[in-house]
Amino acid sequence: MDKKSMRNLAVLAAVLVAACLVYVIIIRVSAASEAREASESEAASEAARIFVTDMTDADHLEINTGEETLSFTKTDDTWYYDEDENFPVNQDDIQTVADAASKLEATRELTGGDALEDYGFTEDNEISLTVSNADGDSVTLQYGSDVNEEYYLKTADSDTVYTVDTSLYNAISGMTLYDFVQMETLPTSTVDGIERVEVTLDGETYSFEKPEEEETEAETESETAAEESSEDAAETEEETETETESPEEEAFSNLSAAIPGMSIEACINYYVTDDELADYGLDNPYMTLEYTFTNSDDETQTQVLYIGDKFTGDDDSEYYYIQLDGSNAVNSISAGSVDGLIGYVEESIE
Repeated sequence: MDKKSMRNLAVLAAVLVAACLVYVIIIRVSAASEAREASESEAASEAARIFVTDMTDADHLEINTGEETLSFTKTDDTWYYDEDENFPVNQDDIQTVADAASKLEATRELTGGDALEDYGFTEDNEISLTVSNADGDSVTLQYGSDVNEEYYLKTADSDTVYTVDTSLYNAISGMTLYDFVQMETLPTSTVDGIERVEVTLDGETYSFEKPEEEETEAETESETAAEESSEDAAETEEETETETESPEEEAFSNLSAAIPGMSIEACINYYVTDDELADYGLDNPYMTLEYTFTNSDDETQTQVLYIGDKFTGDDDSEYYYIQLDGSNAVNSISAGSVDGLIGYVEESIE
């Protein structure tokens, strides 16, 4: 290759390197520009958000649900009902309300609008919520009428009207104290995990034990080999026999299958007194159910339930009053689930 060709090749290489450098610079500048634009857009979007409240560490709520006024206070990370600390507050539900009220975002801020009455802020519309914290911050949120699947809202100390989504309104409107109760639950059990069931009915106690497990396959094969000749002789007779459970075994099978499906429907009285037990038929329970089972931790656990009077609920369905052993609460349970247990017991003694 002559000197001229080599010089031209060097020039072309230099041009290529320069082009690559320019390309890299352009890419980096473009990426930086896009990142800056995205950051500016995000900042602008964040700045455009409208917050009616912006409070931290809320520790007091006063809720006018339209049905009643409920007041809750948070002490040592636990919410309590101000009127009675025995009330089992559903911590998640109340904390959700507190969080939503503490930093409530609006979709719009209305300016130059109509009179407050036109937005539904009247004496007849009582849905409101006051949220406070230990720093002395406090704000009262007042709801107006609904509009396009949102609600008008203002604070008590301002006439500025906002529109907000329905989530917080739905969490408090029409609620009663028992909508914020921490429901008791029956322990989780499985059909195979239940070992023993005892039912006391009309003063009589009936016990049902889980049948002993059948012999393992290895044991069966060993016995089969040792007794093959005698089994062959009795084969015809065995084929004509039908294996059946005893009434007690059948009752246990049915009871152990039904118990895991039982569940508490509602809390009726969160702190019943001894004098009030008779109101629910629990001073002398109609039925007592005790069952022993192996829980998920492979531990043996026993649950005792006291079943009182049957009653008809607001939904026209029938229920029984029920109390868990050691609990101060009276709950309801579907009458069908209890009547089914009674039927299995009665079938075993017929």
